[in-house]
Amino acid sequence: MNKSKLLNLTLKQVKEEFKKLTVEYKNESDSFCYDCEDIKGCSLCYKTFNVSDSCSAPRCTYSIHLLNCKFCDHCLFCYGLLSKNYCILNTQLTEYEYNTFLNKLKGRE
Repeated sequence: MNKSKLLNLTLKQVKEEFKKLTVEYKNESDSFCYDCEDIKGCSLCYKTFNVSDSCSAPRCTYSIHLLNCKFCDHCLFCYGLLSKNYCILNTQLTEYEYNTFLNKLKGRE
């Protein structure tokens, strides 16, 4: 997805795009996770910090809805990434674009 299209999406649209790209994963409790801190609804995570609703996201931080991502920081609704920062729907953003987009989403909810 190109940046200009992504930056104009609502949170609901971002979630819909993510569902199109991945199999929906829902885990009510943290399972098979170790050496993690501040996680919620995760499975198969290792040395993960402040991540929620993710599966197989070892060594990721400050991220939500990751699937098979490793060493990622500040990513949302991503899958199959390695060592990426500030990505939404696998689209690389600058830190400024990422934070601006998050602030816009918060205002729309």
